[in-house]
Amino acid sequence: MCQDKATASWAAEPIRIGPPIHTSMAVYPLLLGPDNLPAITDPEEAAQDIPLAVFSALTHAKDTALPVIPDALATALATTSDKTVAGRAEYTEIGLGESRARTLWSTNGPPPTAWKAVAGARRSVTGVRSRTHQGRTAQGRTT
Repeated sequence: MCQDKATASWAAEPIRIGPPIHTSMAVYPLLLGPDNLPAITDPEEAAQDIPLAVFSALTHAKDTALPVIPDALATALATTSDKTVAGRAEYTEIGLGESRARTLWSTNGPPPTAWKAVAGARRSVTGVRSRTHQGRTAQGRTT
C-alpha cells in the first residue's frame, strides 16, 4: 500500500529473478495505490465495503479530495453495527501516519463509540494478561 503515485508506480514493477538474458522467475507485486484504488467519497458506498473504504482513505491520504474521503469513512463507521469498527478506526488513524489526513481524522472522524470500543478492548486484553501472569513462577508453574 502506498500513498505516493510515483513510488506506487515504481513498486508495482515486476521483479525479475535470474540472469538478464534468461529470467527464471518474475514476481508481480500486488499494490494498492492512488492509481488503482478508487477514492470513496460517498458514505453509503463506504458502508457497503468498509475495508475497501479504509484502504481508500489510506491510499488517498495525500489526495486533494480531502476531507471528503475520511469523512465518508467516518460516517460509514458511525452507521455500521459491525464489531470491527474500533479496530478499523484505529488501523485508519495509524495508517494515516503524520499526514494532514490524520489531523483531519483525529479532529472529525471516527465515531466516539469506536474509540470507546478500542479503549474497552485494550482494558480487557490488559486484564487478561495480568490475570494470566498472576501466580506464575519463572518456569511457568502456578503457585
